[in-house]
Amino acid sequence: STHGFDASDPRYRWKGEPYGNWATPVYTQPGTQATLYIGSAHVAFRDPVYIACLNVRTIVNVGAKNWHHMDMMPYWRDITQDGGPWRPYPNVSLHQYERPHATIVPNSTDLLDMRMQELQWPEYFGNVEGWIDHHLAAGNNTLLHDHKGCRGAVATAVTYIVRRTGLPLQNIYDEILAKRPCAKELKVAAHPNNWHYSKMQELGAGLAVPTVGVNGQWLVNW
Repeated sequence: STHGFDASDPRYRWKGEPYGNWATPVYTQPGTQATLYIGSAHVAFRDPVYIACLNVRTIVNVGAKNWHHMDMMPYWRDITQDGGPWRPYPNVSLHQYERPHATIVPNSTDLLDMRMQELQWPEYFGNVEGWIDHHLAAGNNTLLHDHKGCRGAVATAVTYIVRRTGLPLQNIYDEILAKRPCAKELKVAAHPNNWHYSKMQELGAGLAVPTVGVNGQWLVNW
C-alpha cells in the first residue's frame, strides 16, 4: 500500500489485485526524495483526495484523447497564453480540481499537466524526460499515467528510470511488474502492447531524444 491509503480503500482493488486505480511509486530522486508514481486516469481525474494524499504536484498524461477534427483539438487552459487559444499535443495545461491542493502555480488551486496521446510518448520523450527531471529536482512528486496505468505509462517510466540510473531495463521492468502486476500487458504480443515494449527498449538503450516546442515555452519558471 501507499501512505496506508490503498490497502484500506476497496476502490483501489479489483478482484483482490491493486489494478489500474492506484498509484505505484517507481522512482525516487536521490537529492530531493521526490517520487515518480505510475497511476491511472481515474486517479488523475477523479480522485483529488488521493492526489493530495500522495502530495502529487504535477502530472504527465501519456494517454490523452485522440481528437479527429480540428475543432475538437485539445482546448485546455494554456498557462502561457492566459487561457487560449487551443494548442496541439504535447500540451502543458492546468489540471483543475474542486478542492485546493499543494500547488506549484502561485495563487492557483490547479496542478500542471503535460498531455499527449498514447502513441506519442516516444516522439516527445525528450519533453517528458525534461519535465520529470525538472519537477523531481524541484521536490515535486509527479504522477505519470495513461488510461489504466498498465501500458504506455509503464513503458515511459521504465525508459526514464533506465536512462537515469543505468540499471538493466529488464531489472527495472521486473521490479515495477512485481509492484504493479498489470504491467504484464506490455508483454502481450499484439499492437500496441508490443510496440510500447519495443520503443521502451530502443529509448532505454540510450537513443537520442529531441524536444519540441510546447505552448511556445515548455518549461516555465514558477
